[in-house]
Order: sequence, then C-alpha cells, then structure tokens
Amino acid sequence: MFIVAFILFLRLINSVVYVLQIGDVVLPKWASSPEEFVLLHRQALESDLVSCQLNQWIDLIFGYKQKGPEAVRATNVFYYLTYEGAVCLKSIENAAQLEAVQQQIQSFGQTPVQLLAEAHPPRHSVMTMAPLMFRRCEDDLCMLMKFISNSPVVYLAANTFQQLPQPTVVSVAQNLVFALNRWDNSYTYGAAPRSALSLGNEKGGDSDTASTELPLTVDPLLASGNPSVPVARRHLGDSLDHRLTVRWNNFVSTTDSRCLIACGYPDYSFRVIDTDSARVRQVIYGHGDVVTCIARSETSLFADCYIATGSNDCTVALWHWNGQQGFVAGEYNTPGETPSPRAILTGHEAAISALAVSAEHGLVLSGCEDGTILMHTTAGEQLRRWNGRQRVSQLMMSRECVVMAIYGHHRFITLSTTANQLDEAVTDEKIECACLTRDGEYVITGSENGRCAVWRLFPLQKLYSFQVTDVAFLY
Repeated sequence: MFIVAFILFLRLINSVVYVLQIGDVVLPKWASSPEEFVLLHRQALESDLVSCQLNQWIDLIFGYKQKGPEAVRATNVFYYLTYEGAVCLKSIENAAQLEAVQQQIQSFGQTPVQLLAEAHPPRHSVMTMAPLMFRRCEDDLCMLMKFISNSPVVYLAANTFQQLPQPTVVSVAQNLVFALNRWDNSYTYGAAPRSALSLGNEKGGDSDTASTELPLTVDPLLASGNPSVPVARRHLGDSLDHRLTVRWNNFVSTTDSRCLIACGYPDYSFRVIDTDSARVRQVIYGHGDVVTCIARSETSLFADCYIATGSNDCTVALWHWNGQQGFVAGEYNTPGETPSPRAILTGHEAAISALAVSAEHGLVLSGCEDGTILMHTTAGEQLRRWNGRQRVSQLMMSRECVVMAIYGHHRFITLSTTANQLDEAVTDEKIECACLTRDGEYVITGSENGRCAVWRLFPLQKLYSFQVTDVAFLY
C-alpha cells in the first residue's frame, strides 16, 4: 500500500477551496499520469544496472571510502563535526563554544557509523544468476500432452516448488476428473537437455530418454486407464449444480497439491478433497445459495492463507486455510471444530462472478453479474466501489496494487486501489481465461479461437501473440 500512498500526493483529491487556485502536481512531459511517473522511477531505481552499483554507494556511506585517503580521492569529505568521535564535547570548557558545537551537530547531522573497512562485494547481475531468462526459445510450443479423456481441461495449477518431493501440475477436466501430472524441475532450471516438440503420451523410441527430456508426465493412474470408466481416486465425486458451467473459478489447489477445494455443489457447500484418494476431507457451509466461485490468496509452501468464496446469494465469505494441517479452520484454528468464516462481505446486488484475494495487502476484490466491483479489507470493511455495465468475468491484483478486471469476454480495464481507471483495451477475440505472472508485470490471456497472448499490465498493452492452436483455451 506504500506505492498507492506515494501516488496520492501527486493528486488533489479533496476539493478544498484555497485563496490561490491549486490543482494536481504538474508532471514532466514524459509521464502521462502519476502512476506512470512512479512506475518509471521504480523501474530505474530497481533495475539490474542500479542493483549492480549498490556496493559503490555502500562504500561511500558505510564503507572504506567514508574516511581517510579513499574519501579524499572519492570527493567524499564532509565537515569534521559530522564524523563520529571527531570532537570530545567533554573537553570543551567554554559554555558558548560547547553550545555552538552542539547546535551545529544537531542542525547538520552526523555521518553514519563506519561499518566496513574493505570494499563491499558487488551484487551479481540477473544475467549471470538466471541466464535462462534471457535465452531465446527455439519454439514457442515445447510440448503437447493429450489426456485419454476427451473432456476439456478447465483448471490448471503449477505447484513446482523445489522443496516438494514430487512437483506437480494439477489439472481438472470438465467431467470432474483431476490429474496430478508430474513436473520435472530439472527442465525448469536447465539441468536436463531440452528436446524438440514432443507428445506427452507418445509411444515408441527410447522411453527412458524421452521421459527425461519432457517437462511434464501424465498422471500414471490416468495414463493407462479406460476413458469410459473414471478412476475412483481421480474423480471429484458428486456433480456440480446444473445451473453452473464448470469453469476454472470453481476450483483451487493448495501449493503442495495435497488438496483440491471445489465449489458449485447443489447443497450450497464447497468441499476440501484429498488428491491422493479423492476422499472428501471437509464439507463447508456458509452461504444461502450455490457457491459460484472460489479464490485463494498468495502463499508459500505449507503456509496459511485466505480462501474466498462467492455465491448466488450476493455475498462473499472469507475463510482461513490451515496450511500445515490441510483444513479450513474455525474460530480457534483447531482440528475438528466447525469451520467458520473470518468475514462476510456484502454490498453486491447480483450473483458473485469473480474474486481476487491479497493477504499481503489485506484486500478482497469481488465482481458480480451486473458489473459492480467491490473492494473490502480482510476484516470486512468496504473501501471502494466501481460500477460497470457488463458481467465481471475475472479479477486480478498485482503486488503493486494494480487491479485488472475483464468485463464480458472482450473488455479489459486496469484500476488503481484509489478507484481511478488507469487504462482500457478492447479485443475482438473472446477471452476465456487470464492469469497474472508472479512478478505482477504481465498478463497471459487465452481466447476461444486458440490464441495465447502476453500483455503488459501497466501501461496496458499487448506485447506478443503465440501461434494459434486448434483448440480453445479454457484456463
């Protein structure tokens, strides 16, 4: 929220009448808005070039160039009273002189304590630490994987932390069959050779060699199964409400892939399902109608997080997920107690259609069928309201508090948390899904005609479109 507060001083928000006419801060011509002004300065200060020069600043302020001949050579010499230990106040007997020295020290400050007597080592460049980020890909498409079921895949979650013994990509199909597809982390970090385009269930050839080159392997329980007979350990069980179309926002996976949380059941519940056995761990009730969507806040491995659920009853419920034990917690966060929401968020007049939660900023975004977007705190206080005219199909929020909303399937808008619209874009393609990169700078969209595109979040701009595939993107 610091960045938002930093932007606020550039705008005159309160309409206070002064003797002189006062308006917003006049920005240089290269900045079209306060948001862009702050963004460009942040990009400069946080750039790799600046990071690699930080050691020189440390040497001047805290290091070996603070005093002595090196300080003289670096033109880094200040008045002697600013240095620690340069004068002993107890040795000054003249009261007037003592007061003058004290006033001068208080008015002009002191040089920081010297911490280092040798040069501080420079920080490594991103190019040397993560060279794969800058390597040109030979092909946009590195792998195709076909499931034995012909049901469309509606949900994906890449849980590929290095600490996990078996990194997986969790997938859920429209027929409620889920899969734990194994991910090869050596492919991510460049330890294994990369192959040309391959099929995930391709037969023939040296299977051992092929498996080491492919980043993703189909769930073994589904690879040799019968598509007409679902595997009990890979089916979510009861059907969802017939009024709902099974979509990506009906599911949430935990970061360790141990649990899937699904909503949309006709008994108005959402359920925690063990991915190893497909056993229902919890059935949670908290709404007066069908739960239409679910979202999870950002979290690290095995850490607690927030779970938000939206319903046809026009409310949003905020729940606490216990990451160590793997359950939706109650009031006292102890196993066995009845789950209870941390907050009930109200203010909508139509069914909830989109959610986004940020534990870092303590914010919950919710959108509904009539186009209204509300921002609440995780304590339940309503902060902002945006009114629209189309159904809100998706909401995302970056770490810099830039909000992206997709209205219908064609209109994108970006908003600040102070209720200002930053940008808008309209596309001819029907957007079915979108996701935000972890750094919050880019948005990946998938369309009905099979096109995947990369957008810059702010300023909103399409950067690249991948080759069109022959199937629609649903997640």
